Amino acid sequence: SMFSWGENCHRELEYITFFLMGQYLEIFLFTDGQVYTWGQDSRGQLGLGRERPSANSPQHVKSLSAAPLVQIAAGGEQSFALSVSGAVFGWGRNDRGQLGLGDATGAVQYFTVVTKISCGRQHSVALTRDGQVYTWGQDSRGQLGLGRERPSANSPQHVKSLSAAPLVQIAAGGEQSFALSVSGAVFGWGRNDRGQLGLGDATGQSKATLSCSIAEHEKDGDVFTFGSSQYGQLGHDSLSDELHPRLVADHWKSKVAKIACGCSACFCFCAQCITNIV
Repeated sequence: SMFSWGENCHRELEYITFFLMGQYLEIFLFTDGQVYTWGQDSRGQLGLGRERPSANSPQHVKSLSAAPLVQIAAGGEQSFALSVSGAVFGWGRNDRGQLGLGDATGAVQYFTVVTKISCGRQHSVALTRDGQVYTWGQDSRGQLGLGRERPSANSPQHVKSLSAAPLVQIAAGGEQSFALSVSGAVFGWGRNDRGQLGLGDATGQSKATLSCSIAEHEKDGDVFTFGSSQYGQLGHDSLSDELHPRLVADHWKSKVAKIACGCSACFCFCAQCITNIV
């Protein structure tokens, strides 16, 4: 179930496959493969073919109408869509190489055989069909995982330190990135001054480092959080940072199925939570 409020843009929200929020934009992917965006558009991040200050209601990204899409991703001021065939379409801000085009223009482009894509504030991460991880964009905090910090990378770079790991999922946050292996091992890299990587310290990492293992915790839908809790976003009824993964006690045994985190908030989906709300 999905709960919402406000204008419905003449489309039924129950048919939404993905809903994501960037820094100043929102993006929907419907079950029929159509993409709608709204919010700030100063960098072309809405993908409407023109830059304008903003859009206050959902706008159809018509340039993607014919592409069979399965996933979307949104970062600070860049957006992506992934097709069934593994092609990636990107649009928006690109002055730090956020779109991975090999240049600094904000044009739409794609590269192939990708199965997952995720965005941080000014960097992006992709997982290919053969389990390899590629990153591009800003690298001031080592968030590209290339073993060295540099200003940016304008084209996808292979994270060779993860080549031998059988990976199934990736995630990117503000200035940090993660990869999940088949066995449940979590690798993290990038900014860590508030414990964002869950390593037990506050030292940043420019190379993929083992953060924790899901196998060490219960696999029954419990939620563990770590990093900054400046606004209480970790869910521990505390404003103290957490350097290690910590169980969110309020959702213990809640059978959480999905979780999403923004800059200052976290959200989870679980049957028990919905029952309690209703």
